[in-house]
Amino acid sequence: MIGNCIGGAFALALADAAPKCITAAVLQQPIGLSSQNRETFSNLFSSWAEDQKKLHADVSPEAWNEFRERMYGGDFVFAVSRDAVRKLQTPLLVLQGNDVYHPSATSREIVEIAPHAELVERWKDPEIVPETIERVREFLKKNTPN
Repeated sequence: MIGNCIGGAFALALADAAPKCITAAVLQQPIGLSSQNRETFSNLFSSWAEDQKKLHADVSPEAWNEFRERMYGGDFVFAVSRDAVRKLQTPLLVLQGNDVYHPSATSREIVEIAPHAELVERWKDPEIVPETIERVREFLKKNTPN
């Protein structure tokens, strides 16, 4: 499985909920909470929700608030706890994030606490993209059951 941004958090949640279904996961710049970005995520959701409310006038304010809380109300990577990540037996390849939505610290912490995780710090510079693609392919091949 490969998950980018919040897809990385969802991949962790799937590996936690159905560990026999996910043999390996690549987390590409996983989303995460830092001391600087809680308000950023709240604003991001609010801006998106304002547009959606015009299309879905029947949705209550409480439902929008519940949705925002489910998406961004947690901590760490939002979809799973640190304890869940510590227990994962799924091999992980983490392509480190480096911006406000995808803090480097989140990528590093996932690798620190997950029992079977590798970190790729530099992966999206044009000159190393082919190497990154090969590393991802090899990781997935190595962790695909015969």
